[in-house]
Amino acid sequence: MSISGQVTQLSKVTLLCAAMSLVAASFSEANPAPGVLPGSVTEQCASCHGRTGDSPSGKVPRLNGQHKAYLIQRLKGFLDLTRQAPHASYVMWDVAANITAERIDALASFYAAQDPTLPAPKPPLAAKGEALFHLGAPGVPACQQCHGAHGAGAATTPRIAGQHAAYLNQALIDFSTQARVSATMNHPALRLTDRQINELVAYLSND
Repeated sequence: MSISGQVTQLSKVTLLCAAMSLVAASFSEANPAPGVLPGSVTEQCASCHGRTGDSPSGKVPRLNGQHKAYLIQRLKGFLDLTRQAPHASYVMWDVAANITAERIDALASFYAAQDPTLPAPKPPLAAKGEALFHLGAPGVPACQQCHGAHGAGAATTPRIAGQHAAYLNQALIDFSTQARVSATMNHPALRLTDRQINELVAYLSND
């Protein structure tokens, strides 16, 4: 083979390797291994939610161990400002508006693969919160009907056990005032008293 032919052959090999590297990088970002944070919007997410989704602030929700389907639904939901609490929209709308579907999927996969934070019930309110969670109250259905016996949720129903107390408290208030719109949560939250909210939070949360 002539020198020019050898150069051409090497060029083809080089281009093929480069193309394979790009494909591998793209696959890796869309399908991160458990424990490996995807490169997309990494620092932006971690600055509020923590490196593994276990947020250091009680007002910022924990994402670690949350369900992938719920995370995808929630992030896309921020694009509809009529259904979100103002304080959440202020922070998250710009993020949701500037992230691709592939990156949403990668981030949701990563956070869902992390170990969830376990609840740390706080007596004496926790005992009443446990009864309310499992049995409900007049006009208030049992939370376990949707969120499961242990508050772990499933699919698009969020894990609420082990969440920050401040976040859970604010979420229930937002649902009760319809600052955050949800066909499932608005009606039961409206019927919760302040004390019942405190009881549920004492049972479910971890701070």
